[in-house]
Amino acid sequence: MTVRPLWIILYLSMISFTAIARGHEADQLLDMNLEQLVASEVTSVSRKSQSILAAPAAVYSITQEDIRRSGARSIPDILRMAPGLQVYKLNNHTWSVSARGNSSIFSNKILILIDGRSIYSPFIGGVHWENQDMLLADIERIEVIRGPGAALWGANSVNGVINIITRSARVTQGTYAELGAGDLEKGFGAIRHGGQIGDDISYRAYVKQFEQGAQDDLGSTLAAREQYLNASAEDNRRMKQAGFRVDWDKGALDTFMFKGDIYRGETYVPATAFDSGIVNSFITLPVFHPFDTRQFGGNTHWRWTRTLEDNSEAVLQFWYDRYEADSYVLDEDRNSWDIDFQYSFDLSSATSIIWGLGYRYVDDDFHSHTISEYDSMVITPNHWDTELYSAYMQGEFTLVPAKWHLTLSGRIEHNDITGYELQPNARLIYTPDAFQSFWAALSKAVRTPTMAETGIDIINPGRQYNRNDSLNSEKLIALEVGYKRQFNNKLSMDSTLFLNRFDGLSGQVDLGACADFLTASQPAVALPTCERTTLENLLDGYAYGLELSMDWKIRQNWLLKVAYSHLQQDMQANRSDAIAKNSEKTQEETSAQNSLSLMSRHNLPQGFELDIWVRYSDSLSAPDINLPSLTTMDIRIAKRFGNMELSITGQNLLDSSHPEFVDVLSGQITTEVPRSIYGKISWDF
Repeated sequence: MTVRPLWIILYLSMISFTAIARGHEADQLLDMNLEQLVASEVTSVSRKSQSILAAPAAVYSITQEDIRRSGARSIPDILRMAPGLQVYKLNNHTWSVSARGNSSIFSNKILILIDGRSIYSPFIGGVHWENQDMLLADIERIEVIRGPGAALWGANSVNGVINIITRSARVTQGTYAELGAGDLEKGFGAIRHGGQIGDDISYRAYVKQFEQGAQDDLGSTLAAREQYLNASAEDNRRMKQAGFRVDWDKGALDTFMFKGDIYRGETYVPATAFDSGIVNSFITLPVFHPFDTRQFGGNTHWRWTRTLEDNSEAVLQFWYDRYEADSYVLDEDRNSWDIDFQYSFDLSSATSIIWGLGYRYVDDDFHSHTISEYDSMVITPNHWDTELYSAYMQGEFTLVPAKWHLTLSGRIEHNDITGYELQPNARLIYTPDAFQSFWAALSKAVRTPTMAETGIDIINPGRQYNRNDSLNSEKLIALEVGYKRQFNNKLSMDSTLFLNRFDGLSGQVDLGACADFLTASQPAVALPTCERTTLENLLDGYAYGLELSMDWKIRQNWLLKVAYSHLQQDMQANRSDAIAKNSEKTQEETSAQNSLSLMSRHNLPQGFELDIWVRYSDSLSAPDINLPSLTTMDIRIAKRFGNMELSITGQNLLDSSHPEFVDVLSGQITTEVPRSIYGKISWDF
């Protein structure tokens, strides 16, 4: 246990000031009929508020109640409940989160937002999930959009957009505290307090920390193939974080939101490196090293919304993000500034318009490390300044009142790597009545190359990677059709079919034999086996599939949530060398063809809650990945005592441990997700 005594004293002291207990949200949500749940609003599809039934897109909303009752302790774990997402855990801090295929720890075709602030890294082309440690009780909902969102949200939202929307400070008044521990969760705690200044200004502030132990070593499934020397899992991690939010209703027309977070973390990365004994013996197996990686960062986010008398609205948003990482391969210091203006108005009773402008500036400093005498990473230049300019417009047209609606939108961007990119979108929705809707969409989206792809050389005795500063954007044309239905007040369903056409996906190609390897202390070493590769716009092909979600209120106190996905991918490389063909197979077979999530939420007598979450995922089979199909189960049991809740959650209960993913590019080692249990106590007062 590493929860500091000061935290425990603080929590216990606050209990003595407990106020009147607030009502329990679980009973309220299960008392809601499904018509109310389907009518819940989302804002990320069209950058305005609309009901899920009226949104012409494949959108899934994960509510605060879903989060609380899942027992999950991280954002990626929570995202496992959404259809169409592929979520895999490489080790205790590295995840692959993707939509409709393209699974990789560098999941560069899905855009992740927090209250509209992008957390997509322009360097790696993905998200540093180890740094996204939010107070889960402060999340209002997570909107998951499968399919392109580039017309409104920009490049890299190719296969989806995930917007994590936090709760207003107006609804988090009073004090909330939580404390927990288990076998993998060595200790975690948080405290948040909210209040008001006058009648118009609401605020909250929080602090939190956690420590997680190491996951399990590789078992027999992968150990025979990997053969890592001295391989033992040392991927424990810890983090501290604090933040605030202020909401100000200034009269009837203006609202202001201001928030910020700061964090410091430390993770141990299980990775591989080469040493002199291995090279001199011409053995190409790496040696395991647990590398200490430290992260520090923070952000501020400001938004001003003005509602005008003619039902128009103007929104001005600014955010700043600071990221520092001292890792085993590379130190990075990044500053990002972003400003976005949006204006929406009704052109007529049948036409509404949204337009906006955006600008983003990123400056990034790097210092690469010699990992060992035989491992190095070279990045040039070691300082990058990048700018992104964008403009977008959307028109929504009522073709037949209350029946047919057409939405046309488009975005033009200019970036420093590929120049101008145009990304249009058309969506049509038909609502024959208030309980069902049919929709279709045709979209174009692009994924722009990253700094890492165009500016890094990686050198070690077994593999050398050379940069390619001539990479073009990856392109997608997507066709989607969907049907949503509210059958009665107990059963609802949402289904989507999609067909994606990809052009110019990046993949590794063979550049021939490696150069002799030089070190400061030894003469050139000529290696018998060595791959020298680079990335090219190698692959064209298709992905298609089905996504289905269903909510069934079996009884007044029992809700069943089902999400199913089927995915097929067919890629063709434009080169025939072995490495190119491996890229082709890797792209096709690193995402499960079939996946299923089944969540049962049951309110029992005497204030007890029983939540069971079963998940299934097909096997993964590719040149460097061979993992069996996986079935897991989590069980959460909770009891409410007035304003206090006690819960016990068991995770991954069906086996002692299992691997979920393998990555060969980063050098990080797979560790197995263990069976675990933790207890948690939380207070509202």
